[in-house]
Amino acid sequence: MQENPFLSLITNTPFVTKILVSLILLTSLSLYLEIVSSYQLMLTFNINQCYRLITSLLYFGQLNFDTILHIIFMFRYSKMLEESYVYTSDYLYFLICVIFMIYLCAFVFNIVILGPILSSVITYVWTRKNPYAQLQLFGFIIFPAFYLPFVIPLFSYLSERRILKGEIVGIFIGHVYYFFKFVFPTFGVDIFKTPVFLKKMFGEYVNEEKRDIVNEESLIEEEKNSENELLDDKNDINIEEETRNEENNLKSKEEKIRNISEKEEPRRRNSY
Repeated sequence: MQENPFLSLITNTPFVTKILVSLILLTSLSLYLEIVSSYQLMLTFNINQCYRLITSLLYFGQLNFDTILHIIFMFRYSKMLEESYVYTSDYLYFLICVIFMIYLCAFVFNIVILGPILSSVITYVWTRKNPYAQLQLFGFIIFPAFYLPFVIPLFSYLSERRILKGEIVGIFIGHVYYFFKFVFPTFGVDIFKTPVFLKKMFGEYVNEEKRDIVNEESLIEEEKNSENELLDDKNDINIEEETRNEENNLKSKEEKIRNISEKEEPRRRNSY
């Protein structure tokens, strides 16, 4: 029996991305059915309504081509980015860190719709981790993944005749996160390291301890194997030397026999 592709897609989608995209679709559907208004979803710091901190991240604006494109990119690149992380807690902590940076930028630049910013950050980080991946747009435009974050503002301009401030902010936040997570740690400092309590929440801290033990055991095993290989190499060298010595001894004996036979040959002739 052939598996339903929709169910297969849901099953193969990682946990955090599945929850995030489900909430985005639910928010978009509620807006489309006029269950809620767009104003109720926007971020407003002047009103004591904490739920807007969440809804503003799930809201991408009125349904149009640009909004649909952002939601598709959000699903696609969030899925691939989460799959690139070893642990779910690492990806969740990535989202927590960038969301706090989004709130800060939203306050400074007075941005009320945060969904496109989150989508831009996720897309940017994935493209920086996979800069040479070849992407297709509309099935015939092929370009390196590195340029994708800059293609999205171009489509925004073509569809709305303006570039959204949030998309530029998303690229900036994505670059800041990428630098301090994947470049700066080479100097010995990782400011975006996932906290232990978050790993314990997902039961992944124990896995790390087990992984360290396994790594130590594998290193010990590798050392033993290398020592055995060295011993085998030494034995092979000794065997080769013994074989070479035997060959030399045999050659020297043959040479002596040849010399003796050469000396005896004239005597035999004289005797005849």
